[in-house]
Amino acid sequence: VREGVLKVILSWLKSQKENLVLPAINALRHLTNSHDEYMRGWIHSQIVNEYALPIIIKLAVFDDLHVRSAVAQILSNLSESASHTRAAIVDAKGVSYLVQLLVDATHDVPNGKIDEPLALAAGRAILLLAAVE
Repeated sequence: VREGVLKVILSWLKSQKENLVLPAINALRHLTNSHDEYMRGWIHSQIVNEYALPIIIKLAVFDDLHVRSAVAQILSNLSESASHTRAAIVDAKGVSYLVQLLVDATHDVPNGKIDEPLALAAGRAILLLAAVE
C-alpha cells in the first residue's frame, strides 16, 4: 500500500468506469477491513489524508448495487476508527449518503426483499458515527 496502491485505486474510482470502479472499491473494502490492526489504522488515516472520502462517498449513488454496498461497508469499517476519521466522514456529508443507502436497501427492491448486507453496513456506520466517545 505504501508503494502507491491507494493512488491507483483512487484513480480507478475517479474514472467512473464500471470495469475499474468495481475492482477498486472491492480492494478498498478489503483494505479497510484488514485483520492487522496497524495496517487497518494506517489505511484509514491515509484515506482521510489523501482526501479519498469524498471520492468514495460519491460512489454511494453509482448505478451498480455491488459498488454501493462496498461503499457502505467501507464507511462502516472507517466508522470504527479514530474520532478524526469519523469526523471526516461527517464533514464529507457521509451521513446523508448512508441514510440514502439505507433507504435504497429497503425500498424498491426486486421481489420485495431487503438488501440485507447493504442495510446492515449502512445502518452500522450510522450507529457508529452517532456514538459519542
